[in-house]
Parts: sequence; C-alpha cells; structure tokens
Amino acid sequence: MKRHSTPLLLVWCLYPLSVLLLHFSLGERWRAAEGSLFFRTQAIGFEQEGRFQKAAQYYKSGEEAALADDLLLRARMNIDEARVFILQGEAFEGVERMEQLLATHPGKSLPRTLRAEANATCALGLYYAAYALRLDNNEPDLWQQEAAEARAIFLRLHEQARRSNLPEEAALYGRNLEAAIRLQRGKLAEIAVNPPPPASLAARDRSVFHKKMQRLERRGS
Repeated sequence: MKRHSTPLLLVWCLYPLSVLLLHFSLGERWRAAEGSLFFRTQAIGFEQEGRFQKAAQYYKSGEEAALADDLLLRARMNIDEARVFILQGEAFEGVERMEQLLATHPGKSLPRTLRAEANATCALGLYYAAYALRLDNNEPDLWQQEAAEARAIFLRLHEQARRSNLPEEAALYGRNLEAAIRLQRGKLAEIAVNPPPPASLAARDRSVFHKKMQRLERRGS
C-alpha cells in the first residue's frame, strides 16, 4: 500500500509549486497576451472605421501590454502600427518601422508569415510614398527610387509565394507588383485616370517630400 501511495503523495506535494510556476511564468504570459490582444481587437475596429490615429494608439497599447520577451506578439503589434501609420499618411514612418523590425530579426527569427507581412507593409509604404511624391512633383529623380524598391519587394514576395505553392498570396503580391510597375512606367496622365489612393493623398498633405529629405539625411549620417 505504501509503495503505491508514495508517488501520489509526491504529486500532491508538488502541485502548489506547479501552480505558482504557472502563475508567474505561463500564466503571466497568457494574461499579458490576453490584454495585448484585447487592445488589438479594439484597434482593428477603429482601423476598419477609418479612425487611424485611434487605431495606432490602441495598437501601441497592445504592444506595451505584451511581455518584453514576447517578441512575436510585439512584432505583430509593430506591423499593425506601421500599417495604420502608412494609412494615415505617415508613409516613411511606417517604412522605417518595418526596416528596423526586419533588421532586428534577421534570418528565420520571425515566422514566414510575419516576415512576409512586414516586407509587404514596407513595400506598401514605399508605393504610397512614391505615388504621393509623383503627385507632388513628376520629376523621376524624386519618386523613382521608392517605386523601384516597392516593385522589387513585391516581386520577391510574389516569387516566394509561388515557390511555396501559396496561390492566394501570390495573386495578392502579383496585383501589388502590377500596381508598382504601372506607377513606375506609366505616364502621369495614365495614372491620373483613377483617383489616387487616400493614403497617398494623406502623405502628400503631410509633406512627404520634406520627410523624404529627412530620411535621406538620416541614411547619410
């Protein structure tokens, strides 16, 4: 009887310790993630309503609610923040956030889906910036670099999705690639046939050329 009862007794003695470990490790991580995702749910609603500034605030709160070592969740929030920055006209702010994220997580430290989305968000910001710069001044030297960078990123993502047999992603990146090519190669009159993207108009209204000059200065320093 004693031989059978001893292991069971050890389990019950260890149970309170396991609860404490769960509370201060996985439990803490779960609670932090739950709080972070609550902010993200609210932010998505604001983003869908077009309330980008409010959405950015909630995405930021979601990032801050995640534990410092929960790198994947914080990266998720960082991508969301960058996207709404781009949508409200801060194209280069969003681009630089994604460049920093990708530089901080080299190789395979980010899952493929997050890495692809970070690159796509970066390309999207460059595309809107190029569009806004072209609306502001059609001189190729002022917008061709951003258009070419966006095109190169979308091409790479399109090819990667095709190699990975992901047809929906490949189609999405293919459409974005075509838009970048039209922006880069088309005449201004041809591009002006359709209304400009709201994010590009917002970027133009927020002095996109001045912000490009600031970006070039930072890169040169």
